[in-house]
Amino acid sequence: MEKTGRDTVKKKALPIELIVFDFNGVIVADTQACKEADDEVIMHFGGTPPSLRQYRETVIIPAIQFYSLYGCNKHRLEASPDQMGQIFHGFYGPRTKNLRTRKGVRQVLSYLQANSIPAIILSNHTQKGVEAQLERLGLTRFFGAVLANQEDYTSMVERNKLRRLQSFLKEEAITLISALEPQPMVWVRIFLSFLARVIYFAF
Repeated sequence: MEKTGRDTVKKKALPIELIVFDFNGVIVADTQACKEADDEVIMHFGGTPPSLRQYRETVIIPAIQFYSLYGCNKHRLEASPDQMGQIFHGFYGPRTKNLRTRKGVRQVLSYLQANSIPAIILSNHTQKGVEAQLERLGLTRFFGAVLANQEDYTSMVERNKLRRLQSFLKEEAITLISALEPQPMVWVRIFLSFLARVIYFAF
């Protein structure tokens, strides 16, 4: 039986508009540094730190929920967001000096850049912390934007990555729509098409 033209036509893949990377544990190999910093917070607030396996399986943002799992008093935590942030970053910061990138990260980023595929960072870490690490590792040039927290304590008390990404994508879509100057009835279709070509990596 002969194949028809319809059978042999392959669908053309849509171009990727944007790659969104998480930072901690994706770009940099810092699981142990994060755990040790979280352990300090947990012990300061009267809890018992988890094993590395437990940590990998249960760590969550906002961190206040994670700390509560391991014996910290939630009411005391809620009253001390600044202190939680200071302890974590005060302990984590010095340990970033020797952090390395995850295996294959540089090759992936070089490929994306060579193929004009834009990439950004979306992180629960601090803006200044992420930017400092990108600079130290020579990775700044690979990212068009860093979407991270402005305060040390933010990730302790809230999850806001989705909100920050939505805001960024909305701005990008508005820029795209303005450049194309479509009819009002088709801008939603353009926006959804843009979102369909955004890829997010978080492990």
